[in-house]
Amino acid sequence: MSTHCHIAIEDSDGSVRYIFCQFNGYPRHIAPILKKDYTTRESVDALIRAGGMVSLQFKDTPMEHRYPTIGVASTRWEFENEWHHNHVVSYLYIFTHDDVWKCCCNGHMSLDDICTF
Repeated sequence: MSTHCHIAIEDSDGSVRYIFCQFNGYPRHIAPILKKDYTTRESVDALIRAGGMVSLQFKDTPMEHRYPTIGVASTRWEFENEWHHNHVVSYLYIFTHDDVWKCCCNGHMSLDDICTF
């Protein structure tokens, strides 16, 4: 069984773009990579534009981008509502408009109450 996640960026207009990650979506794997390699809006934007992947890896390791679709929600509320009704994806990682990574486990809390790293 795999742990799916969404990796998202909140844009200045309030919209949210996100991609799907099929394997290793748990915080112990994803958070260290995001904290090391994706710390600027430009680097996160490049990650999102590349499309979804099988498993997120450090930048010096090749990634297989198998899922070209990039999801878009017009508002953070729309994204949060859609995400909480998605029972396939376990975790959400969002790079906020304040340039901070936040993580949430599906179904347990709202995006405003999630942990920051």
